[in-house]
Amino acid sequence: MEKTTKKAEYRSSIRSRMLIQSALLDLMAEKDISKITVIDVVNRANINRGTFYAHYSDLNDVLEQISNRTIERMQEIMLQCVSTDDVGSLLTNLTTQIGSDLALHRQLSSSPAVKQFIEKLREIFVSFMVEHAKPERRSDPAYMLKLRYCSAGIINLFVDWLDGRVDLTLEELSRQLSDLTVHFLA
Repeated sequence: MEKTTKKAEYRSSIRSRMLIQSALLDLMAEKDISKITVIDVVNRANINRGTFYAHYSDLNDVLEQISNRTIERMQEIMLQCVSTDDVGSLLTNLTTQIGSDLALHRQLSSSPAVKQFIEKLREIFVSFMVEHAKPERRSDPAYMLKLRYCSAGIINLFVDWLDGRVDLTLEELSRQLSDLTVHFLA
């Protein structure tokens, strides 16, 4: 009996967090994050404030959990690629992930409160590329500089695309970035 109760509590907790996260993302699509209050979120999620505070300390805590979950998905995708020799596959896989939840990525990339998300994503990309680079490249300062430069460009172009400032399809952007990256890092 106790096991069933704990399962129900666990499911209820997951459900509450998902409702809160979904409500915040919906509100972010309508107005600037600085204008959103906890009351707005609990009203949208149809829960009480006590439920909100049982799971989160504030709205930044909610945003951090959303961005961390998204970062974890990106890391999983990167782990599926075993070599940086095929940047195209990596970018295609990341593009597929972005396309699968476009609204979420647009909201995350356009919110000023989520600059940390962009920085984390860039650092994860750089770490992956370094970890999977040939050993002689890891000790080459010029390669490392190119890698950081290229990584920042890739992330920023995806953000620009999400914000509607790049007039390409997501697939075209991925292909062109792959070609540029291969030539630039060669």
